[in-house]
Amino acid sequence: MKLFATRPLFLLLLPLFAILHAYNDNFAPGMGMAVLTQILLYTGAGLLFSVLLIPVTGNFRKAALGAVVIIAINFFFGALHDTAREILGRGHFLVRYSFIIVTLLIMLALFLFWLRKTKKTTDQSYRFLHLLFAVLILWELLSLVPALYGLSKRNTRALAASLPTCDTCSKPDIYVIITDEYAGEQQLKDIFSFDNSAFYQSLSERGFFIAPGSYSNYNATVHSMASLFNMEYVPLSGKDLVTQGNMLLCRDIIRHSNTGVFFKKMGYEYRNYSFFELEGQQKSVTNMYFHPRGRILTFGTFVNRFRFDAGFNFFSKSTADRLTRLTFLNDETTDSLTRIEALRVSAKPRFIYSHFSRPHHPYYVDRNGKPIAYSDSLPGFERIKYEYKEHLMYTNQRLLSLIDHILKNAKQPPVILLASDHGFRQFDKEAPHQYYFMNLCAIHLPGAMQNPFYKGMSFVNTFRVILNQQFGQRLPMLKDSSTYLTEKALW
Repeated sequence: MKLFATRPLFLLLLPLFAILHAYNDNFAPGMGMAVLTQILLYTGAGLLFSVLLIPVTGNFRKAALGAVVIIAINFFFGALHDTAREILGRGHFLVRYSFIIVTLLIMLALFLFWLRKTKKTTDQSYRFLHLLFAVLILWELLSLVPALYGLSKRNTRALAASLPTCDTCSKPDIYVIITDEYAGEQQLKDIFSFDNSAFYQSLSERGFFIAPGSYSNYNATVHSMASLFNMEYVPLSGKDLVTQGNMLLCRDIIRHSNTGVFFKKMGYEYRNYSFFELEGQQKSVTNMYFHPRGRILTFGTFVNRFRFDAGFNFFSKSTADRLTRLTFLNDETTDSLTRIEALRVSAKPRFIYSHFSRPHHPYYVDRNGKPIAYSDSLPGFERIKYEYKEHLMYTNQRLLSLIDHILKNAKQPPVILLASDHGFRQFDKEAPHQYYFMNLCAIHLPGAMQNPFYKGMSFVNTFRVILNQQFGQRLPMLKDSSTYLTEKALW
């Protein structure tokens, strides 16, 4: 008891509770090292603040109380801010960062001043904090048990065990080319008044079949790609919500999926030119929307919330330009790596995954490959539609050029799946949900005499069709459906 009354063990217990709480809210496998790293990082931050506050409070024991208040404000800010927004509204002055920061600084200064002046011992405060965090940590550990038990029973790759290899099937190279947020034909007509039939005709002339009326199963990239590669719907832990735990689950499914197990059994080698990890292959480019695992545990902290909610106010035009150039560079890198891969001669068949950000925003070039100049002549959404169409026409040219390069250098006719993960989503206000799912889905399939895709096929059945047509499988089609996902507070 003397130890609990005199030593600031709460500098460790607070991060332990907070990170465990975030882990429970965003549970996903393979997070152990990230959890440990974040606990140690914030414990170190608490010790550093304690040392820095000694001149302000007068001694280390009081400084540790000041430090734990600072760390607690950082950890619990997200939950409190979200609650205030729900009660008061997002535009209320009490939830604005200008008011919050000034208020927090004043309250913290008063608290530190009181700490320095008070004659009271810190023993009682220390005992209370240690008991409080011990109870909270025990609760989080007990809450974690069902998730761990469910994980031990969950097998997202069960389908792969039922897929026999086909010794008599040819094994062409397989290219999966994803063009992010490429709108479906109907959406382009309805929203953009844009006729994309020339592009579809160009694909047909190159031997592609188009899936009529195709759509994605989710309106979020990582969920759509998981359903594509795994040939299954994603077992979401929260109904119709985008959570960090679900995103990590999807990334794990993409990393090692039913199709991955099957094609490895068939002797395929993987080449990964995307911003996801895939079958032992690291990502080739970095995407700002998919963060490291450790950061997912701290999305609700003040530092991260402020950076995402208000950080754009500190972006200079040059910073925005750099982000745009980074996106352009990533796409050009992906294009170049795919072209180089097409020139290589391999003793084994290859599965090549190339994921382009275009025509997803930022819309960096027009149809002629020239940088899009910002203009105030068009109102908000009209400008977005104009820039998207220009960027899409540039994307069409680049995709056809890449496909021609692949077909020209292929030793035998390859399988090429050209698809988008979902439809256009950058609406200025809520739009009919069906538009978010309308996507592009086209395939070059050696030997196929007629379109293997049926009308209204969704992403989850795409590889089921490919495996049935090309690799002798008899997979049933799942019921086609879409789930509209909405974001929740990530803490």
